[in-house]
Amino acid sequence: MTYVAAKSLDRAGFEVYVSDASPLNMTRPSRAVRGFDRTPSAFKEPASYVEALAEIIKRRKIDLLLPGHEDVFSIQAHAAVLPPNVIVAAPPYAELCFAADKLHIMRVAENVGVTVPRTLEVLSFDELVAGANQLG
Repeated sequence: MTYVAAKSLDRAGFEVYVSDASPLNMTRPSRAVRGFDRTPSAFKEPASYVEALAEIIKRRKIDLLLPGHEDVFSIQAHAAVLPPNVIVAAPPYAELCFAADKLHIMRVAENVGVTVPRTLEVLSFDELVAGANQLG
């Protein structure tokens, strides 16, 4: 969670808790944060990360989970592990993947008349070299 989000939520009267794999999380020392929990890495151990979040959510009686960054993919991919009462402020996993697929979004935009930059889909090293030569 970003410092600004933590501060805004605190000002609005919410109890804010932060978790991270790193003890050096920049939001941790904020007066807006009531508590900090270490978790496994959302990127190296996604299932363990979400299991740890589920424990934290139960222990701290958290109602809303606000993912701060790309950890949202791990959270939504393993959302079934979370307590049923918690609201995750993010779209479902399939919709996240759809929105994160830049090539697909470019094609959708192009199909509705939005001018998009020249884009090449590269699936191999040879295609990368050919694309680089083509682009100059």
